[in-house]
Amino acid sequence: MDMICIQCKKVFSIVTTIQENGNASGGICINCFIDYLVRRVNYLKLKEQTPSTTKSLIRNKKKLTLMLIKRQEGGV
Repeated sequence: MDMICIQCKKVFSIVTTIQENGNASGGICINCFIDYLVRRVNYLKLKEQTPSTTKSLIRNKKKLTLMLIKRQEGGV
C-alpha cells in the first residue's frame, strides 16, 4: 500500500505490513511538513510574545531544524 501525502498528493512511502484496521493510506511528506513548520514559526514570530508563545516558537524551531537535517540526510 502506498502512503500518499494529503497536501501534495505525492507517494512518499510504501507500507509493507497490512493489518485489518490499523493502516492509513494518507499522511504528510517531509517537504510539506517543513513548509508547514516554516509558516508556523513565521506566524508565531508575529504574535504577541507571551511565555506560552515563546515556548511554542522554540519548540517549533527545534522541530523545523530536525526536519531540515532529516531531509538533508535523505530521510523519509
